[in-house]
Amino acid sequence: MPQPIPLPPPGWHPDPEGSGRDRWWTGSAWSDTYAKAPPQGWLYPPSYYRSMRPGLNRDAFIARLTLPAAGLLMLVGFVTLMVLSATRAAAPNLVAGALTCVGIAAVGSIVAIVAGIRGIRAAARLGGFGVSVWAIVSGSIVFIWCLSILGYAFIPLALVR
Repeated sequence: MPQPIPLPPPGWHPDPEGSGRDRWWTGSAWSDTYAKAPPQGWLYPPSYYRSMRPGLNRDAFIARLTLPAAGLLMLVGFVTLMVLSATRAAAPNLVAGALTCVGIAAVGSIVAIVAGIRGIRAAARLGGFGVSVWAIVSGSIVFIWCLSILGYAFIPLALVR
């Protein structure tokens, strides 16, 4: 009796219809989800390039979208606080706005970390392992930066009292 041919694991694979794009394989059938194929001459193997796409993994997709927004908010808050401290213009509304940006960025980085952890759990079925790991590592860095910015803002207030 002939052995059945093993099916490829779920994930992005070159489209068997020869479209020149990648297509999502669910593990049992081809989906209607397409993506650009890895570029020719890419420094890393195509499997790495494909792992950075969330695929059908909703948590990996959320992590991928949340983290850049959190990083941008953290940067806006940081720059605002640095400008205020350099000019010694501590307008309460601006300081509150900057700290709000950093606080929201901290929450956003936590959301990215949690979504990344959930994304890794589902990556074997749905793809997005690389982007989930990226979200966890980068989200942790953004969160630590947010804590240090908040510390920079609040420690002088504690020392004044």
